[in-house]
Amino acid sequence: MKNSGILRIRKIVFLVISSILICSIPVFASNVQSNANRQENRFVSTIGQTDDVVATTYEAATTNAKLNSLNGSFHTIQKNVDYLINNCFSKLTVWIDSTNSAYASKTVILLKGSGSTTVGSCTMKANGTHYEAVFEKLPDGTYTVKYPYIFSNGTVQSITTSITIQGKDVSKRLYGDLFQMTIADIQNMCKAGIIHQMVHVGDTISDGTYTYTIIGINQDKPSDESGNLLPESSYGDVLTLMPLGALVGASNGQPVTVNRKAMPWDYPAQMNSSDTSLGGWKSTDMRKITMPQYLAKLPAETQNVIGYVKKISGRPSSTDSTDYENGSSNVITGDKCFLLSEKEILGYARCATGNEGNATFQYQYFKSIAKSDESRCLVLFSWLRSAYYGNTDDFTLLYTVKELTCAWNASTKAQVLPAFCIY
Repeated sequence: MKNSGILRIRKIVFLVISSILICSIPVFASNVQSNANRQENRFVSTIGQTDDVVATTYEAATTNAKLNSLNGSFHTIQKNVDYLINNCFSKLTVWIDSTNSAYASKTVILLKGSGSTTVGSCTMKANGTHYEAVFEKLPDGTYTVKYPYIFSNGTVQSITTSITIQGKDVSKRLYGDLFQMTIADIQNMCKAGIIHQMVHVGDTISDGTYTYTIIGINQDKPSDESGNLLPESSYGDVLTLMPLGALVGASNGQPVTVNRKAMPWDYPAQMNSSDTSLGGWKSTDMRKITMPQYLAKLPAETQNVIGYVKKISGRPSSTDSTDYENGSSNVITGDKCFLLSEKEILGYARCATGNEGNATFQYQYFKSIAKSDESRCLVLFSWLRSAYYGNTDDFTLLYTVKELTCAWNASTKAQVLPAFCIY
């Protein structure tokens, strides 16, 4: 009986406590909510409303107003920066006209100026019928592009070229098309020793002002200005060119159409002021005066890529010599601009000295393409550098189709049709 009474008392106490707690919950919740409101109000009074603006002075503004002002200023600055970037920097796109998927894994490197500092690198990606690399937001200036060129046999050659950015986006086609290259590009490929894989005798290129037909590949030998040969390790390929005024394009195995009106020089000149050939080509006014004048007619970028090559020329002996047909000993010169010899065109020496004929070669263009008398007679009455073996007064010139070469007095004025070399 005593235990049952205790249990009854415990139940009553539990019920009373439960009732007190249940009745107190709404009051507690109300107090929590009230405290939260007070905290919010206190926070707002401290930093301000989220949409506050600076009404009077920045110092007197609420924190939120200051933040809103700074945010607006930031967006203004960002807008101005974007404007500067978009208007003061340029994009460079370089591309190779090829669908060879091997380019997809190749990297193009961009260097500042002549190549001392790397600006960036980019893996080439396919874009339609070509592969390209894109460099964004570049300041004006000159850059060096280093990139791979893949030949048909799979050989990969690293090549460099120069690109100038000035106030606008630049898109440049890289090597792959000879007739899109600049003269400087062609020289770079000569230096790399790979131009011979891309050009053919009879191709005609341009510097934007004049056109030049390739008459020989790796036939002339680079030299100093005295005709002393340079070490073979100091150069790659050598192209011999003639400004014939022909249309730009690849050789089709046929002689080009010569256009005198499109040539750099179209007026006659003397070999010498007097009728003498004793010193041969080396001593002529044509070589010492006219050839520098001819070079000066070419664009500066073309002049810059022309180098000296060794040329061999004959000299006459006296007509009473027992061996006058062979002439005296040859003369050696280093020339940037030179007239062709008789053998260099015809393949033989008819009016030139035998010594010159034995020591010179025929250019590939005249051996394999311009093989007819008509096609070899480029311009009628144009000087050759070959001294006539038969006397000490005359030099040889292209005469007529029926009689290709003939001896002519050195003081006579005839047409000037030189060649030069790039390497």
